[in-house]
Parts: sequence; C-alpha cells; structure tokens
Amino acid sequence: MASADVVDRIVAVVGPHIILESELESQLVLSATQQQVDLSVPETRDRMRRELLEQMVSDRLMLIQAERDTSIKVSDAEVERELESHLARIQSQFSSPDDFYKQLAAEGLSLAELRRRYRREVKNQLLKQKLIQSRVRDVEVSAPEVDAFFAQYRDSLPQQVAAVHLWSILYPVNVSEHTVDSMKAFAESLRDSIGAGASFEELARRYSADGSAASGGDLGWFGKGAMVPEFERAAFGLAQGEVSGVVRTQFGFHLIKSLERDGSRVHAEHILLRIRYSPEDLELAQAQAREIRNRLEAGEDFGALAKQYSVDSSTASSGGDLGWVPLSALPENFAVAIGTHPAGTLLDPVAADEGVHILKIVERRDDRPYDLELDRKDLTEMARREKTGRLVEAWVSELRRNYYVDIRL
Repeated sequence: MASADVVDRIVAVVGPHIILESELESQLVLSATQQQVDLSVPETRDRMRRELLEQMVSDRLMLIQAERDTSIKVSDAEVERELESHLARIQSQFSSPDDFYKQLAAEGLSLAELRRRYRREVKNQLLKQKLIQSRVRDVEVSAPEVDAFFAQYRDSLPQQVAAVHLWSILYPVNVSEHTVDSMKAFAESLRDSIGAGASFEELARRYSADGSAASGGDLGWFGKGAMVPEFERAAFGLAQGEVSGVVRTQFGFHLIKSLERDGSRVHAEHILLRIRYSPEDLELAQAQAREIRNRLEAGEDFGALAKQYSVDSSTASSGGDLGWVPLSALPENFAVAIGTHPAGTLLDPVAADEGVHILKIVERRDDRPYDLELDRKDLTEMARREKTGRLVEAWVSELRRNYYVDIRL
C-alpha cells in the first residue's frame, strides 16, 4: 500500500544528480503494484527500499553515461511501443481488469498517472539497454569457458523444459478501407447515441477495447505528455462535460469525455475501438499464406521466404527463427496447431491478432537435465549472459569510483 505523503529529502547523490525520497517512494509503489507485493509488512518494505535505491543509483550512473554518448538515442515510437507492452504485462498479472484497477486505486494511482510515471522509466530503461548493448555486443565465450560454466553451475541449472524449436513467417492481415470505414461509422454511431442521452460509461464498459473499460473508461487525471499527441490535443481542447468527435490514433478510434480541468491537467474518460481486421480480411490473408506454404512444400527455402514476406522485424532478418519455445509458454492457438506433430512438420497457417503465422517445427525436446553437448548452443548463451553480467557489474563499480555517490537512506 502507498504510504502517506512523505516530506521530501535527498536519499542519494549520484554525480550531479540527486534522488529524492518521493522518487524512491514512487518507484516502491510501482514495483509493489507490478509484483503484487504487500508493503504493509515493514521488513518487506525496508528490503525493497534498499534494493530499489541501489538499483536507482546504478541506473542513474548508466544514464549519465548514456547522455554523454551522442550515438545512443531512443525515439518516441520506441518508448510508446515498449510502454504499451509493459503495461500489458503488468495487467496480465492480475486475474481480471477489475482487480488491476482496484490495486491502482489502493495505491492512489490512475491509469493515466501510471502511464506518465512508467513513460519516463521506460525511456530510461531503453537508454540503459542500448548503452549496455553498445558495451557488450562483442562479448564472446570460448568453448573452454562454456565447459567451465557448465561445470560450475551444472547442479543449479534448471531442467530443460519440454519445448519446440520453431521457424515462423508472420504474414500481415491488411485491414481494408471498408473495415476501417465501418469501424469509424460505428464510433460515430456511439457518439450519436451519447448525444441522444446514452450513458458514456455504460457504452465504454460494453464496447471499449481499453483496460479502462471496467471503470467506465475512466483514465483519471493526466497532464501533457502522458498521452499520444492526437489524443492529448483532443482531450485538452474539450470543455468540461464535452464529448469529442471521433479521434484516430495508432491504437484505433477514440471518443473522449472531459470530466474536470485543473490548470494543466485533465480528468477524462474514453472509449477505444481498435481497428481490427474483418473475417474477410483474414480469409484473404490466410489464402495468401497458404500459397507461401505450398511454395515451401515444393522445396523453396524457408529463410529466404521469411526475409521476403515476414513482417516480424525481430525474426525476419534471421530467416524467421523463433528459437526454442517452452510448450507451456506457447499461445493457445500455437499449442493447438503444434499438438504432437513431429519435427519437420510444416503447419497450416495459424491466425493471430498480429497476423497469420506459417510455422515449421524444426526440433522437439522433452523435459530433461541440460547436456553439455546436446545443449551447447543454449549453454553458450547462458555463459555469455553470465559473463556479460559480470562485465556490467564491474563497469558499474568503476562508475561508482569515478563519480561521487552518497547514499543517505
């Protein structure tokens, strides 16, 4: 639970920067919300505060370095994508949207406030990740180092879980103009219903695709910079009680209702209609994906077609290689399609929210202990991560020696 208002004081000095008690408390609340930790237990609160402050000091040191490195940049689009993924991961840890919003209310937070706080954290994390990657991208481990790693950690390594090695071509489902026009027309019909006296909140609960639907679309209070520009311009342009026209953003079509204004802040509700492909759009994409599958069956190279057709930017350049995926971590639609098919099987196209997957089962494995020869590739990556961790830890220690650091907790 969130504590009462704190009297701000400096809890750490990191080079030219300071970390305030209020920043630490804010991070503590966010971490507790994310991990569903009860902060009413004094021992838990004290332990988390100490650990968080140490991490904040290390992060601040790395951010100082990132700011000095002009080659490291993070775009607004990168921040927005990662922010959405981050919030989705947090919400998925709760049994229902209602539980998520109840926890936010218990911590004195609104969704807009959570977004505002996390946006800064997400940007800082992306900067830190890019800085670390720039320093460790060339780290390699030799075969003897892998052998030594396995010998040292063999007894503490987890079991190799049952998994499949997959290749994937993610074929896009293009949303037709007709589908977009139909969704916009539906949004306009909701706007007309509200104008005729329908409850904005009830329509949000019934139709909104946003997590705030459970609370009638209530986003709480937010200031400038908390929302994407198109949404922000519309929200700040409304009079109290006014409902916007249809607003399009990267997330879909919105209707926004202004509840209150307080200087540079707005308390608003919204209804989000995501632009999703229609059954006809999907049917066309599946037919095109089946044509690609037929070409693979005829002997064309999977990697070459993945580079040509896949819209998954994280795997297309590597020929669609998804690597090993634990069976327990497979999306339900993947798990059903894969079933007990053996290695080498080229599956029928699998529809998903992001598109249509053309999947090939490259290998399968059952639960078993790690084996030095069978799992050398995985063990090499583990050894590389362990070595990278040690190098980053040594680098942060060096930064602590080079900058003034004073922890006052």
